[in-house]
Amino acid sequence: MVLLVPAEPEFASSAERDVWNAIKPSLGQDDAMLANLRITDGQGDHEGDIIVGMSDVGIAVIEVKGGRVEHNGTDWIQHGATSRRVAPVDQARKMKYALRTYLNSQDRWEKKKVRLAHLVAFPYSTIPQSFSLPDCPRSMILDKNDLVGDVSARIRTGVLAQDVNAAAPDHATVIAMVESLSLAAPRSYVDESSTKSRHRSILVVVGALLLALLAIAAMIVAANRSDVGAAPAPPASGESLLLLNRASPEFDAAATQILCSDQPLNELDVSDKVDWQAMILQNELNKDYPRKVKVDGIYRIDTVEAVQWMQLANDITVSGYVGPNTWKHLRAIRCDGGPTPQPPDLSAVPKGETLITLDPKSPQFAADAKAILCSNIPMGQIARPMFKSWQTELVQYMLNTHHGARLKVNGDFDKATESAVQLFQRDTQVEPTGIVGPESWQQLRNISC
Repeated sequence: MVLLVPAEPEFASSAERDVWNAIKPSLGQDDAMLANLRITDGQGDHEGDIIVGMSDVGIAVIEVKGGRVEHNGTDWIQHGATSRRVAPVDQARKMKYALRTYLNSQDRWEKKKVRLAHLVAFPYSTIPQSFSLPDCPRSMILDKNDLVGDVSARIRTGVLAQDVNAAAPDHATVIAMVESLSLAAPRSYVDESSTKSRHRSILVVVGALLLALLAIAAMIVAANRSDVGAAPAPPASGESLLLLNRASPEFDAAATQILCSDQPLNELDVSDKVDWQAMILQNELNKDYPRKVKVDGIYRIDTVEAVQWMQLANDITVSGYVGPNTWKHLRAIRCDGGPTPQPPDLSAVPKGETLITLDPKSPQFAADAKAILCSNIPMGQIARPMFKSWQTELVQYMLNTHHGARLKVNGDFDKATESAVQLFQRDTQVEPTGIVGPESWQQLRNISC
């Protein structure tokens, strides 16, 4: 079994967690993977999101960026609640050099000269195969399509493309790396602002204490009130889950009180975990916007669509991700007496953005699906993505309607969907990869349009 350090990491973002979970199944028993590593040297603090040690291949430092990431010809841009310039390649490269220097300072490492490479991972973005930069060839990038199936093969390609002269590490060398790095302080939280890491550490400790006090206070109140109802199950180890009971008549007031307090609210993106912040978000969206969602704290595709609608109404970059700007607008409406926006006109979607809201249960779904499929909206490559998508809904609907499949039209690219796609590809003489790319989309369009 692959060696994981720690066995169950706490991640600063769901993007890091999704990349970790995508890589883990493809690693071998002689490999190792580490998360949340921080190394401090004379050049400053260096943070490694994920470090992979593969026996007979090499060591890869992987920098992860969530949201939609693209290169504008000059800079890498990360789109979320706001758009900002990022430097993932520089971060990964600096961490690689810091890692090499640190390992060489450890006696158990014995200054081994092994293959060492730096990669970047964009789990929610698609980067064209033809993409290349002088400091970032395509082999160095893991996008959402690369993080499917045998991810270790993609990592192997990236490592060998960078460093072919050094020796490949054996299992003993991988273990020596883990033992050496076990002395380095793991990161429990990363704020990618300009705040110094030592200040971050203090804030993390203070924040954890405040959350613990809030949780204890909530449990005391719940235990002494007959109208609150049963408290939800206690959070898993390491989770910051406030006790919000959706069934209680006190829920709405409690959620609004937290929203309007000084309680920090984290960035949210798609996840299958219950999050009390997502529960507050869903409750607020249902008050003012027509895209109603289930208030359960799970950030599914329906919540993404409702967030997109809210962002569009507030002239925020339409992303479906919730960051500081989106939280600010929600707080302004609910807490500061700001005006409630009118439902937006979909024709107002900013240039270059696509807002797709598909509901398979709607009587309009079939007409909407055909209209979208037969339009000039570009369709991305999809293959067992890490979260549900409207494009997968289109594929499932088309395979059911025109190819005799019996799939759940839920946007989840599961194994049944993959098998149905492969069967469709064989019947239309497309290579049966299970990946819906340009050829498969064209065949689907030929049938429908």
